[in-house]
Amino acid sequence: MPVAMLAPTPTVTMIGEPSTPPSFDGFNAERALAAPLLQVDAVRAVQLDQTGEAWFRIDLPAGQAYELFTTNRSEGFDPVLALFNQHGDQLAYNDDIDGASSRIVYWPDESVTLFVWLGSVSPSPAGASCQLHLRAVALPPADAFEPDDTRDQAQPIALGEVQHRRFTHSGDVDWVRFEAQAGQIYLFRTFDLGEGVDTVLELYDGRGRKLADNDDTSEGVASAIVYASDVTETLYLKVSLHAPRLLDSTYRLTATIFAPAPPDAYEPNNGFAAAHPIMAGETQQHTISDEQDSDWLALTTRAGYAYRVTLQADQFGVDIGLKLIDPAGAVLAFPKCVNEITCEVTYVADDDTTVFLVIQPLRLFINNTGYLVRVEEVLAIAPDAYEPDNEVGAAHPIAVGETQQRTLRSTYEADFVRVRVRAGEAYLLRATSMRDELALSLQLLNSEGVSLVADSLIETDDGIQLRYLANADATLYLRITASRAPLIGAPYQLSLDTSPLPQPDPYEPDNDDQSARPIAAGETQQRNFLGYGDEDWLRLDLQAGQTYLIETFDLAEGVDTRIVLFNEHMSTLVANDNSNSDGYASRIEFRPPRSATYYLCISNLGHTYSGERYRVRLSVR
Repeated sequence: MPVAMLAPTPTVTMIGEPSTPPSFDGFNAERALAAPLLQVDAVRAVQLDQTGEAWFRIDLPAGQAYELFTTNRSEGFDPVLALFNQHGDQLAYNDDIDGASSRIVYWPDESVTLFVWLGSVSPSPAGASCQLHLRAVALPPADAFEPDDTRDQAQPIALGEVQHRRFTHSGDVDWVRFEAQAGQIYLFRTFDLGEGVDTVLELYDGRGRKLADNDDTSEGVASAIVYASDVTETLYLKVSLHAPRLLDSTYRLTATIFAPAPPDAYEPNNGFAAAHPIMAGETQQHTISDEQDSDWLALTTRAGYAYRVTLQADQFGVDIGLKLIDPAGAVLAFPKCVNEITCEVTYVADDDTTVFLVIQPLRLFINNTGYLVRVEEVLAIAPDAYEPDNEVGAAHPIAVGETQQRTLRSTYEADFVRVRVRAGEAYLLRATSMRDELALSLQLLNSEGVSLVADSLIETDDGIQLRYLANADATLYLRITASRAPLIGAPYQLSLDTSPLPQPDPYEPDNDDQSARPIAAGETQQRNFLGYGDEDWLRLDLQAGQTYLIETFDLAEGVDTRIVLFNEHMSTLVANDNSNSDGYASRIEFRPPRSATYYLCISNLGHTYSGERYRVRLSVR
């Protein structure tokens, strides 16, 4: 996993996913401020408390890097570390770095007090324990080009020069200055990256305007920029790390002349008049010469036939843009990516005509920019009886109890269906594929074309279904598309039925802490979720010195509970999604630090509709 460095306002190093939140909700200021001090170069034996976490305070002098890591984990314990400043901002986070152990490296620019949270990825086993270490670590030596952390400190690089460089921490950036000549095309690139290093290049002019940037290119995580200088000018390159890495991250940087690839045998072919013909079943080898080059191909189509055009680059030397247009220039289809070097576009012809394939470079990285283009032709499935229906204005109605036989002829086609709903009625729309290769998608829109939140959108073995509870009389529109479809197209069935109306449980309304209903120790409550986004809030009067078990169970199909426990100030104390014992049920063990009123929020992460039942129980351990 990657390791990293950032800054609070200082600089941090993290291992893992720096933007991923820990497995709890928010910064607990009360616990953090009361946390014990963890000394530098200390080892602390830690056992998680009843809330499944532990807090520590650390005082870090400036000018030194520090490493925080776990060892000697108890069986089944997967620790997580997070680091916060005094304002509750999360500065660093790590789950796994060496197996299930966690590690954060931090380098403060100024002396600072921070707070360490230690928790678990999943519900921690009883008595989960580990050792927590805090120690000073040495930063690697700077390379020969430091200091170069700002544009004013940019160090020069000459044409053809190769510079061996190093990031000493993930917050480190390297600035480079290059004198460009008018009329030249340059290639700036990183290569020979150290293990786990992922560079980012940015190019600026003398006024600080960004001219280009690149993250990943021909070497995977290396970076490259091709830039043509119209005038003699000073250019500035900024090199940084895409993701936090180890303290010592090496790479090489060079600046060279970019030699455009020679034109291919089909040039010139850069417009309607010069478009080179390509036939169904044919494969052609083309080349992108430079960033201004474009290749136009003319394809003669036959009515009722489907076409797939596939572009495959020779290597990661070019990002290719591809579109299919008609003789008037209107776009007929855009491509989808198959993998990093392959894209394709499909088209169903309704007439005998000529369409044009336009291939343009989005970015060049090296001058090996060859690609293959090939065309397949098959007889397409016939349009259904409801065509044309590819926009809201052409939507055909469907009645309750009706089943319609329909077809989708490609992933670019959309069927629109008009649905009349009545307030208080619940509806079930089902789209069922008639072929395994067809993967359907549904979207419900209002008359303005705004997407509505359905109460449930559930994928089934042979299609997809959508449930909707109407809160007003309205005319709505269902948009049916295919995320995957065979080239010839495929049939499907669409049906509309009503569903039983939802019934609120005896505890409604209970949608926030103000309307929370009480639950007593030893009590079990039968509840259900009432529509999309429904939450059930409970009030718990808990006594210090007691250990409580809060759990959900007997979940209806499609229900996936999540429970969050709050104190009276609405600060999160502990949360749980899936318990170890019962799949999608939830479970918390909690020993309150003082006698007080607490609040529990129960939500459904599953296929929410209405009336999905579950039970919740509060017991004393």
